[in-house]
Parts: sequence; C-alpha cells; structure tokens
Amino acid sequence: MELNQNVVSTFFARLPQTDRMRLLSMCLKIKTNEINGCHDEMQNGLATLEREIVAAESRTGMRILDTRGEQARYDLLMLTGIVFNVFRQVKKEVDPVKGRITFESVEEADAWLAAHPTVTVDSLDINTSSNFIRTKLHAVALSYTDHGVATGYRYGVVDRHTFGIFKKDDAKFRKYWGKKCPNTEICMYRSTLHRRVLLGQGAFLLLTTQHFYTVYRVRTGAPVLAQSREAYGVRLMQKLSDRFSTEPRTIPEQPRQIPVRVPEQPRTIAPQPAPAGTQARPVGFARPTGFPA
Repeated sequence: MELNQNVVSTFFARLPQTDRMRLLSMCLKIKTNEINGCHDEMQNGLATLEREIVAAESRTGMRILDTRGEQARYDLLMLTGIVFNVFRQVKKEVDPVKGRITFESVEEADAWLAAHPTVTVDSLDINTSSNFIRTKLHAVALSYTDHGVATGYRYGVVDRHTFGIFKKDDAKFRKYWGKKCPNTEICMYRSTLHRRVLLGQGAFLLLTTQHFYTVYRVRTGAPVLAQSREAYGVRLMQKLSDRFSTEPRTIPEQPRQIPVRVPEQPRTIAPQPAPAGTQARPVGFARPTGFPA
C-alpha cells in the first residue's frame, strides 16, 4: 500500500480522538528527534510507534504498514513526515496574523473592530490637518494582530474632544476618561491640539480644543486567548487532530484570512475606502457615553 496523505488521513480519522492525539504526538516527537540528530531517541520512538500502529490497525480494520520490524521503519518515517508537514500548515493557521488597515473615519474603524472579536490593536495612527477654525481628520490606520480566537475583549475607537482654556495632559485625560467611562480601558490614543485667540475690548482669550482619538476595550467574558506556551501547544495539537478527524476532502481547507493592507509609514497615511461588508456594532455593546459632542 502506498503511504500517502489520503491513506494516513483516513487511518487517523477512524481512530478515537484520544488514540489519534497520542499517535500524532508520537509522530511529531520522532520527527523532531530526527531533525535534531537524536538517533537513539528516534529509533526507540519508531519501535514504540510501530507497536501502537499495529494495535490501531486491528481496531480500525485498516492496515497502513505493509511490513513489520526493521523494514517497516521506512513507512513509519514517511508517516512522521506527513504528520509533520500537516503540523506546519496548521501552525501557520494557528499562529497570530499581523496586519494593517486604513479607514476614512473613526466610525468605520470602530465598526470594523466590532465585527472582528479575534483582533487586538497594536498601534493607532491618524492623519489630520488644521486650519483657523478646526482640525480635520483624513484617515485612521490600525495595526492589529488576529489571534484566530476570541480575545475576551471588544475593542473600539472613538473621537472625543475637550474644549476650554487649558489643555489636558496624559494624567488628566485618563482621569477624565475614568470618570466618564469607568467600565472601559484605554489602550492607546493620539491627540491633536487646536488653539484660537479671541480679541475684544482690550483683552484676549485663548481657547483650546483637543481631540483624543482613542482605542479602548471592554471585557466581554473570560479571555480565550492562549497566552501561555502550554495553552498554545494544547490548542495547536487540537487543531492538528481536527485536521485528521474526517475523511480526506477533495477541496483543501483554506487558511483563515483577514483583510490586510500594505504596511504604511506612520503619519503618511493615504485615505483608503472602507472594507466591504463593514457591519454595525452588535446589539448589547454600547460605545462610551457621557462625553461632550
């Protein structure tokens, strides 16, 4: 019997999940020892794997090793190679994906984040210009990481501005935000400052307008995002097992995708059209309120 990926996939699909996970782990360990040049560990692992495969053949009624003993080692090495190649494909899908996307307005960026609960925001850039009257926003750019699983937070973007005589520094703005939106957390912000001088009757008044373009997040539940190395390994093995859990399909699975734009330099953002399919913020999740319009 020719040992190819379809044969291997069919064999593993007929095994209970616990047996499948154990054999897949053994295959990865043997291949790792082969790559690292650990010959003795590899040979011992192959002997153990052969016994496990023979026992599994009797349970599934499907034989994938044409020979036994030393002559079966070639087929076993082919088996570990197939599993390792699928593992590398799965790892690319499970590993976080970094990207960058640009919007023409804060509202579009906010709606996009609401529609992507697997995303965390890494950086925020804005492109603005000022005249005598006001500050105008031209584009908002987000650098993000897509983790492929819910992060346990809902991210959003808002534009809040303050108006008065004195400008607010970082500490004052965070205190101001905390009073207005105690259940939200500031992740980052970019601010702009616009000042006007009003003259009248021998006196003048300096008026200050500040815009705070703010990325925030709200807890939506227990974080599912795998932070520890152990949790990441468990999720990776589960994905690998899932790949072998069904009979081979004629159409291969497509890797997870998320809209990605070409990286741009900060502060030189060209306006881009909003991504197709932008959705409104889900019901039950409100933007921060209590700020001046």
